[in-house]
Amino acid sequence: MMAKAQTHKANIQDIEIVRVSEKGQITLPVSFRRSKDLGKGDYLAVLVRGDELVLRKLSEP
Repeated sequence: MMAKAQTHKANIQDIEIVRVSEKGQITLPVSFRRSKDLGKGDYLAVLVRGDELVLRKLSEP
């Protein structure tokens, strides 16, 4: 049995433009942090998919 690829169509509310700082840092918009319950000290995994970066919240590092 072949698995279907999952796709996600972004709503305009799902998209924000952020700038990378001189130190390579980005700031996640507060609306994203609240919707994913992200706080100071939380860990994110960064995955590379082709030309995209995907962030996933980790429960533990």
